[in-house]
Amino acid sequence: MKMLPLAIVSACLFYLAACTGDSGGQPASTDSSNTAADKPAASAAADSRSAEVKPVASASRSKTYSGFDIAGIYLGMSPEEVTAAMKAYDPSIVIKEDLISFNYNALAQRYKTDSFPHYMNGTVPGGSVSLDVRFTYPPEPLTVVMVSRGHKQQVEPVSQALYVESLVEKYGTPAVDSGSMNTRNGVERVLEWPIGNGTVQCMPEGAGSTPPILDRIARRLPDASPGSVETCISTLRYVLRGDPVLRASGFMFDVAAAAKAEFASQEWIQSLIDEKSKAGDEKPKL
Repeated sequence: MKMLPLAIVSACLFYLAACTGDSGGQPASTDSSNTAADKPAASAAADSRSAEVKPVASASRSKTYSGFDIAGIYLGMSPEEVTAAMKAYDPSIVIKEDLISFNYNALAQRYKTDSFPHYMNGTVPGGSVSLDVRFTYPPEPLTVVMVSRGHKQQVEPVSQALYVESLVEKYGTPAVDSGSMNTRNGVERVLEWPIGNGTVQCMPEGAGSTPPILDRIARRLPDASPGSVETCISTLRYVLRGDPVLRASGFMFDVAAAAKAEFASQEWIQSLIDEKSKAGDEKPKL
């Protein structure tokens, strides 16, 4: 069975536009739209849903998380939990959500899945802190696979040493600490902490680290499978720019979870195409 690549949706997630790909002559695409998370999520994609094609909704659950967090947001959280965490981090934060849906063709007919949240942004008034979150694809419940935090210290910025001290208090001693480096962008310091027990660097150096990622993983693991990506390395990384620090960016990404969700989504979309492409058994009236 030929699988439908999810790499085709990459541009949609950033530019909020539809794009198309090819799967055995059956085009597939995504639609996306921005909504404020505090308002009803209405979009063009949602307005034209196909009633019988529905991804599994995020699981409504209350659970305790462990491991690293960024601004109280943990890998594995649902969209609802992320919204609550952002509000707890700063009650005045402005939250926006990007909804996308998958379009696909079967027997010259066009179909669309229900819309689902794939990206969420929270910005503190004034723009000093910005939080970005990306979720897995359906059909499984949507969960966080990527969290990033951008921090601008425009008033009384603290020293690099003090910023590092705060990071070590929260995350422990980093596995990698570049120390202060003079770069073309000024003084920088990079710190990294491993997440999980991954042993294989699945993502090529310099490759973007936001879903979809299977096409990028294939550059290093051409025969990647849901089982093999379990060994992919995931990290928490902070980059401090300037001393005192004028900008700081933190980022953590669960590569294995994102890749496994893409494999499952490929199978799901292909199963929808196969179902809609079944031949009938009734003789035509001539």
